[in-house]
Amino acid sequence: MSAKKIFQDENLWLWLLAGATLAIVCLVRLRLLGVALERDEGEYAYIGQQLLKGALPYTESYSMKFPGIYIVYAIILAIFGHTHTGIHFALALANLASAFLLFQIGRRLFNKTVGVSAGASFAVITLSPAVQGLWANAEHFVVLFALAGILLTLSALEKDSKPQLFLAGLALGFSFLIKQHGVLFFLFVFIYACLFYFRKDPGAWKRIIFKVAPFVAGGLMPLFLTVIFLLGVNGFEAFWFWTIVYASKYASLVTLDEGVYAFIFYFTKIIKPNFLIILLSLLGLASVAWRKTIRKNYAFSLGFLAISFLAITPGLFFRPHYFILLVPALALFTGLGVSAVVAGLASHWQKTAAVLCVLGVSFSFSFYSQQLFFFKLSPNGAVRYVYGTNPFLESLPVAAFIKMNTDKDDEVAIFGSEPQIYFYSKRRAATGFLYMYPLMEKHEFALPMRLRLIKEVEARNPKFIVVSSVGSVLSENAVADPMLANWGRGYIQSRYKLVALAHIISPIKIIYKWGNKSVEEYLRSTGASPDKIDLLVYIRIT
Repeated sequence: MSAKKIFQDENLWLWLLAGATLAIVCLVRLRLLGVALERDEGEYAYIGQQLLKGALPYTESYSMKFPGIYIVYAIILAIFGHTHTGIHFALALANLASAFLLFQIGRRLFNKTVGVSAGASFAVITLSPAVQGLWANAEHFVVLFALAGILLTLSALEKDSKPQLFLAGLALGFSFLIKQHGVLFFLFVFIYACLFYFRKDPGAWKRIIFKVAPFVAGGLMPLFLTVIFLLGVNGFEAFWFWTIVYASKYASLVTLDEGVYAFIFYFTKIIKPNFLIILLSLLGLASVAWRKTIRKNYAFSLGFLAISFLAITPGLFFRPHYFILLVPALALFTGLGVSAVVAGLASHWQKTAAVLCVLGVSFSFSFYSQQLFFFKLSPNGAVRYVYGTNPFLESLPVAAFIKMNTDKDDEVAIFGSEPQIYFYSKRRAATGFLYMYPLMEKHEFALPMRLRLIKEVEARNPKFIVVSSVGSVLSENAVADPMLANWGRGYIQSRYKLVALAHIISPIKIIYKWGNKSVEEYLRSTGASPDKIDLLVYIRIT
């Protein structure tokens, strides 16, 4: 092939550009595999760890999340080991798989340019610290299974394949099982499939229902099997309470004004480093006005964008990692934006040059804008950059201290919200409350929850108690009723002594003290209040 033909080969340059982009993404992820777990990851990892031992969520570990994410983590731990690096390596693979699935969706709906641009854009945006992309939050896996379900659906409808339609429903059903938000993607694809058959056979609703029945059966199967299993082990009542009853209370805690502010605040942070990619997405959104060739599947893309936005809105929390659910739809429109740029160009070399320029500049801008995080910070620095002085780094040495000073059957209680310590130490929690937040919220279940915590801790008498300043139940200001704080302080004073602490003086200065004498001397010499110490470790003396 001549040099001229090579330059004019748009497909070749598309693949080279996408390959180079994904290579950079992979290098960043591999370089920062060692970032410490954050709280949600700690919860998933601990429950996944316990699941491998036969301990079930909801009855032994209380959580409002659906069980799919714990199954995913259990599989990750079984394959890649019980380490935070193993978890993040699995995330890197899942992210690549999602980018590939989005490429296939874009290629099938429109063309290869759209697919490659969408997949690469997805990989770049989901790497961003603005969406906490290095941490294996549930949204990454919701997206993975949702995209698999969408691609299988498109293929099944084209081939009129019932087995593929069943598998599509199964994938989307598992997406829902990972996190409740995933049900919206299932409903969207269900409606799309019904409309697809309706356009072919208007009015024949009985035949349409029959045709989509495999999809519905596949979609309901993961939840159906979960319910049957939980009924069999007497865990359904606890599952229903935590994932439906309590979760509905939790979802009503944020006001509309707070939600709007949170959306604007966090979405602005995503836009800034990815401005050119988002700009291309807006161009793709508007391009239907002058591009008749994309109108056939534009409605699907627009519906996908709308349902993706709805998926991030429940509860109006708009936490950074929630926006991962929106990224695939935005990336698909980015692909349409790139396609719109090159559509009016006549020659192959002009199209090739335009694609290289538009995508190259857009991705380069994103990498350059985030160069400190991507290429310069250490894993520990990356944790501080995203999560500030939350004690995620400090959880590792504290957990190591606990593990070294306990037997494998000893139990630990954390009066705060750092469940990653349970996972790192490989010690069982003495209470099902891995987080203390539910006990401090204003709802009718708060008091019974506090009483349950007291009952569980006193019954199990854990060898270690860790008090975290974040989400601590020992602060008299944490809840309106000081009963829990008074009990906790009295319980610790009567049965435990302080043997270790981790005090974050600044993001780069952390004081560790090991041993009772060392801790007491530090508190006495500095005058530091125990309430202000980030992590306090107490050992049972009676």
